[in-house]
Amino acid sequence: MVGLDNSGKTTIVLRINGEDTSVVSPTLGFNIKTITYQKYTLNIWDVGGQKTIRSYWRNYFEQTDGLVWVVDSSDLRRLEDCKMELDNLLKEERLSGSSLLILANKQDIKGALTPEEIAKVLNLEAMDKTRHWEIVGCSAYTGDGLLEGFDWLVQDIASRIYKITHFWLVLSKRPCLQTSSSCPSGCRGGGGGMGMNINDIFADFFGGRSMEDEEKNVKGDDLVVKLDATLEDVYLGGSLNVRVMSQL
Repeated sequence: MVGLDNSGKTTIVLRINGEDTSVVSPTLGFNIKTITYQKYTLNIWDVGGQKTIRSYWRNYFEQTDGLVWVVDSSDLRRLEDCKMELDNLLKEERLSGSSLLILANKQDIKGALTPEEIAKVLNLEAMDKTRHWEIVGCSAYTGDGLLEGFDWLVQDIASRIYKITHFWLVLSKRPCLQTSSSCPSGCRGGGGGMGMNINDIFADFFGGRSMEDEEKNVKGDDLVVKLDATLEDVYLGGSLNVRVMSQL
């Protein structure tokens, strides 16, 4: 989460996390918050926006799934500075696949520009067409718009990370090396092979989904199943001898 200083980044993080926002100090570096949002865990890096430390923003770009750019919609004097810094940020290769949420903050202040006006100033329509982005008006003071913005961000990230894809799954009928006490699958273990019915194993992995409905064939000791699934659905438990052979 980045933006110019005094744009309201820390207040937004505190508000989303249900914390007290009555006293907020400028961020001289960064804060890290880990919060549960819907069924996901978000690690939020709230990075200070003072001019003297903006050159350090690049230190926080590794493995970034989502970028939140916070704009003070009432600070008309620095909007060009805001646009320049965002443009520079989006040139970073490590952020090329990140979903971008622009929060047009301080909508509760009289004279603040609307999200549409902010979008025009930032020239968002000229952005790289491969970039997933959204602009949402909000107020960190009242909380209005924050959930709408984060709902979009989380769902957009999830749609990319957990995209429905074709997999070839191989369910091996080779002996399981787990002992009966250590095997989480409930098989009989001891090197004696799978004690569970292979259809039950498949249903356990995919929430009751029937293997009878999937395209499959037998190759030696392996049963190969073609499956449409999301990465979130594919739980790879080594003790069950299930593995993804290739992604189509």
